[in-house]
Amino acid sequence: YELTLQDEPGNNCIRYGLGWGYYMQAYLFATKARNKVNLENRMAGIMPKKQSKTTAGLLGGAAILASALTGTRPMASAIPRIPGALDDEPQIRMYYQKCLNQMGELIKRDPKDIWAEAYRAHVEEEFDGNHDAALAKLAALKKSNPQNPAVAFFLADAYARNGNYGAGLSSLGDALKIRAAGK
Repeated sequence: YELTLQDEPGNNCIRYGLGWGYYMQAYLFATKARNKVNLENRMAGIMPKKQSKTTAGLLGGAAILASALTGTRPMASAIPRIPGALDDEPQIRMYYQKCLNQMGELIKRDPKDIWAEAYRAHVEEEFDGNHDAALAKLAALKKSNPQNPAVAFFLADAYARNGNYGAGLSSLGDALKIRAAGK
């Protein structure tokens, strides 16, 4: 993608691909770093807590369901967290920044590209952990673009990361309805 973009700097499809390629590279480095820490801990005799994935999933799922039904925020341990730039791995931060740069360039080239705005808000939330900023940005995008499935989907994700599962489920339902309608 990088070489193709050099030959075709105005090709936004290539820019999208490059941005998401960088994002996936950050994800792969995060997975590798997490696995390295787990291995180092085991080698040092620090074993993970013995709790089956089924039990942990059921307990976490029950906490999430209860919070969605009651409109309350679940315990922090039940809120899924995607490791990323906040883990202070230089390679991960670099690839997140490269992705954000590409999404920013797309928006600069076409300020009406709502898909790029939604993607950038999502990646930026993972990059800096600022859930409030992501929620505000995505809610504003949803208000001005109610029929965009990407906006509804990433808004659902932002609500969930902030512990508001009821709103997240509602926005996810909106995203699915919009997508089913062919948008």
